Amino acid sequence: MLNAYPNDNLINEATLAVREFFGLPDTLISPLDGGRVNESFLITSRGRCYVLQKLNDFFLGNHAFGLNWQMVYQSISERSGRSYPPMPPIFPDLWGRYLASGPQVTGYWRLTGYQAGRPALNSAEHARLAARILGFFHRHLNQPRPVKLEPLPKGEFTNQFLSRPDDFEKLADHFRGHRHLDELKPLIEKCARAARQLPTRPDFISVFNLKNTVIHGDPKMDNFLINPEDESGTLLDWDSVSYGHPLIDLAEMLRSWGWSRTAGVSVLNFDNLTGVIKGYSETGLTPGPSELELLPPILRAIALNLSRRYLNDALAEVYFKWDCRLYPSLYKQNLTRAGSMLRLAEKLLRREMELTDVLTAAGRSGRGDEHS
Repeated sequence: MLNAYPNDNLINEATLAVREFFGLPDTLISPLDGGRVNESFLITSRGRCYVLQKLNDFFLGNHAFGLNWQMVYQSISERSGRSYPPMPPIFPDLWGRYLASGPQVTGYWRLTGYQAGRPALNSAEHARLAARILGFFHRHLNQPRPVKLEPLPKGEFTNQFLSRPDDFEKLADHFRGHRHLDELKPLIEKCARAARQLPTRPDFISVFNLKNTVIHGDPKMDNFLINPEDESGTLLDWDSVSYGHPLIDLAEMLRSWGWSRTAGVSVLNFDNLTGVIKGYSETGLTPGPSELELLPPILRAIALNLSRRYLNDALAEVYFKWDCRLYPSLYKQNLTRAGSMLRLAEKLLRREMELTDVLTAAGRSGRGDEHS
């Protein structure tokens, strides 16, 4: 499906970037749909397919985003014995750089491999398969020791940030006088109240402070391709790979797969949640009972932090591309997402005890110790 965002100027830039930075001959270029951050293009050159991306200004041209991708791909190949690990490779430009730039073309560009497969579905089967893929990466990227990564630039990587009540309150001070602030204040105050209900226990806080394990950083449903015929798949988008806590990745998978819509209402999907935990337990750094009990509040914290991120972006009108097909403005797009994440956090709090029971039972089943 073609993306509604790229215009002729961007396609011309992509054509120039392919030629000047990567030297690919006889190319066909088509915009790719689905990305909310970077501009993406399918490149076909002499029978091979690639993905070319112009990176969002958020990435600031920091070469760690390309070097870490290459390090992960190389390490997985060596540690797992797979010539082609379940992730796309990244290719250097003509000068050996993994983020390409130059006076001929604006911005920073990246060339990666094209991965065939179907987008992951909101189903228990795909949730389990995707969690097995994530577990495979966690195990091989951290054993016998974590892969060495370059530090990412200072900035916000949402899943690893714990929003506190004053983080929401600071939004009103930072954007004082903004034309939309009065409209957003009630939502900001509700988010701050919800953040006050997060745990303050050291074991919960440490999940967001511990930085000794390599994690993907964004294992949402959109970043998986699945081949159910042979129970394989691919994990895409390695921009956020860094050091963190594996429960952060696992909670993000639960956030992405844990809901389905019934009669227009989002409801918890316990089959999917169970599939995530069981699949990860089969291949990953298996969480113990006490860690599984932390997952529901971690999941709630991630939802609230996404809400804060969308509130900030609604006021700043930055980062995500505006999907003009669904929203009248970028502001409304981010406002809608902020509200949906707050409602998710509220629902999670109401169902937290039930959710804890389901996740711990799934963990026992995945470890094969249901009797314990």
